[in-house]
Amino acid sequence: MNERNAINKLFDQLFMERVHHVALKTMQEDMEYKRAFNKVMGVFELLRESLSEADQLVLFEKLEESQNELIAVQMEYAYIQGIKDSEQIQEQLKKCGLSFEKGASLLS
Repeated sequence: MNERNAINKLFDQLFMERVHHVALKTMQEDMEYKRAFNKVMGVFELLRESLSEADQLVLFEKLEESQNELIAVQMEYAYIQGIKDSEQIQEQLKKCGLSFEKGASLLS
């Protein structure tokens, strides 16, 4: 395995663990996320119920799947950028008297 493949594999493992398990669990417990999620799901259900033709429903499901793929790519880019900027972000937080202590969250 070449170095680039090893780095990609390591990042994929890290991304899956931190984003898809840890961050997603934390996010799902957040009231703001729950409200936004329920709003989106309500609109999706209303739209799905309003589609009367089978081909409309197929297109809607393809749109929903494509949107989910796009969001996953956006999350990955945001996570990678956060890693790249983490030292600078930590410095700025310290200047404001804030920090990420183990177990602490700036989101709550």
